[in-house]
Amino acid sequence: MNQSYKWRCVATVVAIVFVLGVSHTSAQKTRKPKPEPFKLEVINEPPKRCFEDKSTPLTLGGPGSAEGAAEKPVAPKEVPCAPESPITPLKVFEKPRAAYTDEAKANNVTGTVRLRVTFHKSGKVTDVFAISGLAYGLTESAIAAAKRIRFEPEKKNGVPVTIVKPVEYKFDLY
Repeated sequence: MNQSYKWRCVATVVAIVFVLGVSHTSAQKTRKPKPEPFKLEVINEPPKRCFEDKSTPLTLGGPGSAEGAAEKPVAPKEVPCAPESPITPLKVFEKPRAAYTDEAKANNVTGTVRLRVTFHKSGKVTDVFAISGLAYGLTESAIAAAKRIRFEPEKKNGVPVTIVKPVEYKFDLY
């Protein structure tokens, strides 16, 4: 091998190492520091304060009137707060099965009927609407079954309330 060829090779290798070394070190210098993890600050809210309701109307009197000598309003007295409104969820006692129609059986129809059901505070199902249905009378069968659901209504602070919930009826031949 030629001596000059060796030196050219060595010079090329040195140049490549220099270039790679410089680009490597410059990349390290320009690298952005990692952001610090998000810190969650806990803010302690002051406790809820409740006051006695002393809503008496204030009388305003003009000069020289008997009402002008009204008492000064008194700051209401602080009392223990009433508990937050507890919610008793809806309780379903009976969900009747939907009848599989003969036409649907003959045509091997399977699937799910999704309904939007209004559970009235009186304890009766009032409105039933199909969200998605099936053919051959299965949607109608599911609606008829949903109207026969027996339940105890949801209660807020012990008072029954009307709610709307989705209900599904699955139809399977097997």
